[in-house]
Amino acid sequence: MSNSNGKDHDDVLSSMRSGLELAGFGVDGVEYDAEECAILVRYVLTREATASVTDEATATQVLDEHVPRIAGVFDSTIEDAREPDRYRRVVAFALDPPETSASDERYTLRLAIDAEVARELHRRETSDDLGALYRRVADTAVLIDADGEAEELHLQLDID
Repeated sequence: MSNSNGKDHDDVLSSMRSGLELAGFGVDGVEYDAEECAILVRYVLTREATASVTDEATATQVLDEHVPRIAGVFDSTIEDAREPDRYRRVVAFALDPPETSASDERYTLRLAIDAEVARELHRRETSDDLGALYRRVADTAVLIDADGEAEELHLQLDID
């Protein structure tokens, strides 16, 4: 579906960045991957991060606390887009804070949030099991090392 009065592509990316910054994220970059039909967001873990994303508690904290905020910004942003169907997911890359490790040892946690999941997490209009929505995101978790090597994560959730 198209919205002729909606935001164009550049405005969508700009809105995504500013929305995340307003939500307290230290945004490092926002791009679009046409092949994946995804907005790619890189942000540095800051004030609330006490350890590397290699620490399961920190990775779970990203899932619990960051995913709902990212989902809300993404859903609001694409809702106002001229071509909302162009944006099927947001892929978030949470970068280790510089304080937790040397630059050549920093890790990145990658999580993907499909537009449908983002809408459900943001609007909560259905009775879908919240835990199932988080599990769909957690199942996409990948830990990427400084050399670009990726390893799937199996995050444990305590969300009902």
